Amino acid sequence: SVLPQKEFLLLYKLLAYPNKIFTRQQLMDDIWGLDTNTEERTI
Repeated sequence: SVLPQKEFLLLYKLLAYPNKIFTRQQLMDDIWGLDTNTEERTI
């Protein structure tokens, strides 16, 4: 099974900073880009 790129980047970011709390917006900006605007509440 192959992990999609966005899921890999998200997992990598969370594992690289295990003691840091990220906001939803920080994750959206860092992984999906600054132009991402969505109404969804899930990452």
